[in-house]
Amino acid sequence: MIFLRRVLLFLPILIIIFFILKALDVEFLDFDRGEPFVTIGRSTYTEQDLESVARVKRLFPIKKESLRFPGERDTVTSLIETVLFYDEARQYRNSLKGTARWDLFQTFWKGRTFFLDILVRNNGFSDEEIEAHFEENRDYFLALDERLGADTLAALRPAVADSLFLKHHKPTQEFIDRIEGDKSDSEIRDIWLESFRVNRNGFFLNLFYEKEFGRSVPSDLSSIVGPNEIVTEREIDELLTWLPQYSFDEEEQYNYAQFILAWKLFGNEAERRGYTRSREYRRSFEWFKKYSVVHHYMNEVLDERVEPFGSLLDEHFIFAYWDRHGQPLNEYDTVVYEQLRSQYREKMNDISISRHINEKRENTRIDFMNSSDGDEWNLDAAQMFTRADSLLSQGNASKARELFTTLRDTYLYTDHGLMALTKLAEIEKKEGRFRRAIDAFRDYIIFSGDEGDFCSEYFMIAMIYGDHLHRYEQAAANYGWILENSERCNMAGDAEFMYLHLGEPIPGIQELKERALRQGQDVR
Repeated sequence: MIFLRRVLLFLPILIIIFFILKALDVEFLDFDRGEPFVTIGRSTYTEQDLESVARVKRLFPIKKESLRFPGERDTVTSLIETVLFYDEARQYRNSLKGTARWDLFQTFWKGRTFFLDILVRNNGFSDEEIEAHFEENRDYFLALDERLGADTLAALRPAVADSLFLKHHKPTQEFIDRIEGDKSDSEIRDIWLESFRVNRNGFFLNLFYEKEFGRSVPSDLSSIVGPNEIVTEREIDELLTWLPQYSFDEEEQYNYAQFILAWKLFGNEAERRGYTRSREYRRSFEWFKKYSVVHHYMNEVLDERVEPFGSLLDEHFIFAYWDRHGQPLNEYDTVVYEQLRSQYREKMNDISISRHINEKRENTRIDFMNSSDGDEWNLDAAQMFTRADSLLSQGNASKARELFTTLRDTYLYTDHGLMALTKLAEIEKKEGRFRRAIDAFRDYIIFSGDEGDFCSEYFMIAMIYGDHLHRYEQAAANYGWILENSERCNMAGDAEFMYLHLGEPIPGIQELKERALRQGQDVR
């Protein structure tokens, strides 16, 4: 009796604690944690966590390019950033949850993972059904490949799944009637099985739709999408925002509606069968939710929270416009000009976010269990630059380019990241990609802001335009900038000489190139 009173006394407190932890997204999951992989802060994450993040990253439905997260990051980096930013991001999760995006995210994940794990991997049958069918027909399946040992279910799973499919799903008479020529029963089964393999999605979509509604999937859009239909206009509109590009014709709309219809029907079947209660599903779904919240935060919220990087100076930016559009010193298209400025502002926002990510990493202890493990941000900017420069001096331009590119994409807010642009420009120039070299030099000027005199960069750009591209008006404009800033440019005399002799194959130019080389520039 005393024990019961104590339980009743503490029960309300336990309930309150449970809901507080639930509100904080603390999960009560009985997972086998697996082998430790990395410690981030005070928490350790396992190989299974890494596999879950790899799956989330691979299947994540928004496929637009130029996303800050996940971008081109590898799986390890995606795991680290999901962990690092989830606490910061989850205060904004309410702006995601309850939206059309969040609702469709959950519909997608449930339906898509069930499709891959059960409908594709097992032809629609549970692991238990596959195992039972294998045991009932063990001798038959072992005879398929006598070289395999006794424990062969993993190797023979596709054959077991095909056998079980043919047992429960016979070729329809309509299908048989469409086959040309006389075919044996065995040949008909093979054709039937192949038609299923190439269109599993369509097969199960029709199977589950008929199971749920008692009729075939309608062929017209209005019978699928609408206020009283299984798919809503709101869901279609949301799905379109996930795609890199899309059209609005009715045929495409019908295809998009079928995607959503399939996710919903597959998800309903997943719940009926208990798939969503499995450990594997629950683990991956927890990572999917965290990844989705961080994705929303990094791509939709963070712009307003980070300190802006740099500023666009018209003095230099107008040259970037001339590199791409029009003749120097002529009137420019203000609309195109502002579009290009917008692109550069977006790049500057990306740089700010890279800086924010790196600061977060620097303030968090990250320890890999295996010293050989790591990710693309394991080296700091100075170490990466030193390694890349060493590779370049050894003649390994390809590997050096990779590291300089990572520096450019990841550490452009640092001096070494900016210097990587000039190194990339040198590599591009040596390999004959002159416009890329110009872009790299120009980006160095623009992203450096008012730090530096930029005389050598303008000189190199002018020489590329004059000597290699024979765009003398462009060369003249870039030499002209040096002449206008002669007080701070020790190359003004050289620039004047080159300007006056543009297009002339005179011996003095070789002497000028040699002088520029002595000043530390590669003008080959």
